[in-house]
Amino acid sequence: HVSVEEYRLNLSKIIFELRDLMKVNPVVPVLITPPPIQQELVNRAATSRGDTEGPTRTNENTSIYARACMDVGKRMRTPCIDMFTAMSDCAGDQEGLKRLLIDGLHLSDEGNRFVAETIFNQLRAKIGILPDETVKRWFPPWIQVNAEE
Repeated sequence: HVSVEEYRLNLSKIIFELRDLMKVNPVVPVLITPPPIQQELVNRAATSRGDTEGPTRTNENTSIYARACMDVGKRMRTPCIDMFTAMSDCAGDQEGLKRLLIDGLHLSDEGNRFVAETIFNQLRAKIGILPDETVKRWFPPWIQVNAEE
């Protein structure tokens, strides 16, 4: 992973690049914070891999990156969706996160639905649009992709 300072810088660079694209295409950058993790499942996965150094991913550390993301959004006047807080509130506690995260890190079906609904609702609330109204498809729908090509 990268340091918090480098993370902030990288997010800023991405926003500047997207704003540069706005000269050609209508692009609205939107930041999304990292979601929380389910510590027990992450620790279990680390142990099963033989990781003896202890967990490198913790909610405490993730919350620092989430706050940094929110700070960059505020500083650069860019909408930011606080997925860390939204998922934490939805789950209620570490036990509740088990239904949203398959292995403590990656989203379950319910977690994917929650994230999609949160993004959809926040896009409408923060910038007044729905994704399908403005998003140009850069790639064909997955059903049209030929895996052989």
